[in-house]
Amino acid sequence: MWKSIVNYEGYYEVSETGDVRSVDRFIKYPKHTQIARGRILALNQNKKGHLYVRLWREGVGKTYSVHRLVAAAFISKRPFGMQIHHKDYDSTNNRVENLEYLANLEHVYKHYKVAVVNKEVVNNEVVNNDGVVYESILQAALATKCTPDQIRRACKYKHRFAGGLGWKFTDDWTGEQWVVTPWWLGVWVGSS
Repeated sequence: MWKSIVNYEGYYEVSETGDVRSVDRFIKYPKHTQIARGRILALNQNKKGHLYVRLWREGVGKTYSVHRLVAAAFISKRPFGMQIHHKDYDSTNNRVENLEYLANLEHVYKHYKVAVVNKEVVNNEVVNNDGVVYESILQAALATKCTPDQIRRACKYKHRFAGGLGWKFTDDWTGEQWVVTPWWLGVWVGSS
């Protein structure tokens, strides 16, 4: 099934399988009219692996991600604060049944969970500078409204904080509480 692309009605359509095509249309010139036959457009891949296509209208070209076009046409307009998630984690699979809208934190959580499963993690237990221990970076992220990556970086580099809290892996923690100050004052300033 094909549906018109919003703002490009009569020019381009997108399919539920992730194909994009131009439609047959008449082009009027001063002395004659010509028919332009529709065709399936070639898709390109960006650095993140997502497919994109360039659409033209009245001499102005604009680049669009194919998964966004499919979701807008077949699911609904993207709600504010939501991201499009590929259920099978294959960013080239833009079939409508493979796409869903997720809140940003849930989207990060799903992708981080897959990354942790695919990489060996020795110790994922973390503690903040108030002495609160979390079983995982994901649990800490959900409890503090930070992203898992912010907490992981804070633990890895030891002189950083996320969400106003200092973070360490429990392997590096000796049971003390520590004071975190802004970077311009020096970061780990003694223990309390």
